[in-house]
Amino acid sequence: MTLQIPTVALGTFPLGENTTALVTYSEDEFSYSTNNNGNASIVYVSDGAIIIDELNTVTGTVTGTFYFNAYTADGERVMNFSEGVIYKLPVTEGTL
Repeated sequence: MTLQIPTVALGTFPLGENTTALVTYSEDEFSYSTNNNGNASIVYVSDGAIIIDELNTVTGTVTGTFYFNAYTADGERVMNFSEGVIYKLPVTEGTL
């Protein structure tokens, strides 16, 4: 799983098609993204948020939570995370 936010900062970063934050997840032969929507109807859209509650500039880590619905590129499969936790996750790009 990869979580991407446009800037390393405290706050809520919305997820979904045409947003600057992104979650991608791969399992077996399937890849899911919050940039993809389901193909059944308007109800099946990618959504969610990444919430950054703490930035530690000494250790270069972030803490927060996330939740999302993500779809495969064809919109046929969905992956749901409802109570994701980010705990002292190292920042791999950008600066704190």
